[in-house]
Amino acid sequence: MRAFASQADLGNLSAVWASTETKAIEAVGILAGRFGLPVHVHRGLHENDRRATGFLPPPEFDRMADAFDRRRCAGRDVGRLSQPAGQLPNDPASGS
Repeated sequence: MRAFASQADLGNLSAVWASTETKAIEAVGILAGRFGLPVHVHRGLHENDRRATGFLPPPEFDRMADAFDRRRCAGRDVGRLSQPAGQLPNDPASGS
């Protein structure tokens, strides 16, 4: 994350969001700290639990994750989470 945070093309970063997972909050905290930004936490963001599948090579993992997301999001309003970060609506459930 420190290497990612040092990339020059992140200069316009204006908001950092994480799921409620401790590891996600800690990871984006490195990024947020680099830019003097707060970490926003949103309960609508989730991590993948890889314990169910074990390790999958990246192409196979990507296919499985895409299929999972399609099933999980079918019929749900996920548009507000596809907005650019920093433009997410004020959501009382977000925890930020």
